[in-house]
Amino acid sequence: GAAIGEENVAKTRDFYHWQYQPFEIPTDVYDLFSDSHKAKDKYYKSWQKSFKLYEESFPKLAVQLKNDNLSLNIDGIKLAENNDQELATRVSSSEVMQQIADKNATFWGGSADLSSSNKTYLKDKTNFTDLTPQGSNVFYGVREFAMAAITNGILLHGNSRAFASTFFIFSDYMKPAIRLAALQKLAS
Repeated sequence: GAAIGEENVAKTRDFYHWQYQPFEIPTDVYDLFSDSHKAKDKYYKSWQKSFKLYEESFPKLAVQLKNDNLSLNIDGIKLAENNDQELATRVSSSEVMQQIADKNATFWGGSADLSSSNKTYLKDKTNFTDLTPQGSNVFYGVREFAMAAITNGILLHGNSRAFASTFFIFSDYMKPAIRLAALQKLAS
């Protein structure tokens, strides 16, 4: 974790035959990236044109794709009053999640093989698969770290709000992805 020091910096520069000053960008490297940007710009402009046509045809759906800082609509969401018996946290959480899913088409996520136990399956929603990419329920299997990392990627992409669920005891497997989510200040 320590800096490599001036002597090792000099050895590294010598090994790579690097004669440039710190933060100096060689012309050929700059040109390569500039040319790449120009080449891809036509695809970006084509996408913008296609999206404009989509927006004109489907304005309500297009709004979902334009909102990078998507807030969840939680107006009117509440738990059913249940004074007679105590309610498990996962059951009350499921009640809230179902209401959120009903009000927010871009709310989706899943569990690491525990959706029936932790009650995260979104009722009346389809499953996310290669044949149904519009699905809201993701089955990650027993891979908590991958589940958390994928959820981070979904949130970084934007335009939707995602969740990942497991039992607390298994959160140790997710720690690197949880740490990255915190450092990146991802939506929670």
